[in-house]
Amino acid sequence: MTGGTLTCRSLLRATCDELFHHVFEDHPVAEESHDFSGATLTLQGMLTHILYHLRDDRERYARIFSCESSELFWSSFKEQLATLVATRGLPQAIREQGVPEDFFLDWYCSSFVEAVRWWFHTGLSSTPEELEDFFEKVTG
Repeated sequence: MTGGTLTCRSLLRATCDELFHHVFEDHPVAEESHDFSGATLTLQGMLTHILYHLRDDRERYARIFSCESSELFWSSFKEQLATLVATRGLPQAIREQGVPEDFFLDWYCSSFVEAVRWWFHTGLSSTPEELEDFFEKVTG
């Protein structure tokens, strides 16, 4: 059983790593459904880019999200997202209020995960830009 769990964990982590590695690329290229190649890489742009990939490969991710090991994927997703957010720096308002960075990162990343879960639950009823905008309005 342990070997199977490690294999599953490795596959789910590799899937997540692949997604984030692509978004972290220094020189993104235009893709069929979206083009972030000329965009300034803001956090909001990177979150939207992630959403495009989740939407474009929705069947694969829907299977991952519905499997019994989905929490392994979400754990890796949150970890990678926290790295992404931390590299962009804590928002000024959060720093000024004395909120610990680890608290903010956990809350922000957990909230984004829940936004993605909601999005899939609603059949991807919003565009990636709309979902990211909803997220920013709530967390902003």
